[in-house]
Amino acid sequence: MSRTYTITLNEAQAGTIQIACEVLARLGIGQFRDALEQLPTMEFMPDGWHEDMNAVENILRKHIQPNGKSVHQLRTREQHKVAWDLYTLVRHRLSWDRAIDEGRIKPGDSRKWPEMMAVNYDDPHHTSKEPIAKIEEVKT
Repeated sequence: MSRTYTITLNEAQAGTIQIACEVLARLGIGQFRDALEQLPTMEFMPDGWHEDMNAVENILRKHIQPNGKSVHQLRTREQHKVAWDLYTLVRHRLSWDRAIDEGRIKPGDSRKWPEMMAVNYDDPHHTSKEPIAKIEEVKT
């Protein structure tokens, strides 16, 4: 039996889910540096921080990608694919809502080029076996 759930979130909470899903998905495809970028940082990073981040990334690659296998040869878990689908879904929704709020488009308008060229305006990806999730604004 497959269940369906509804979660009501505000914009900040949706943005947090977007980031969390992106980190999980990027870890799953070996993009460690992108995931590590979400670690807490200070306004001004101390000397050696970038070198330390590179070292952490290299250690992860050494243990995750033995024998010089490329990132593309990694076996991605279904959870990573679901996370990517959710990340692109939330990213898409928040970007379009922001474009409306900023007056670049009106509700129901089609994509406005070249102002909306970034991938976050593309339709969400569907890489997992799960049906694509739905995200809708709740009118209060």
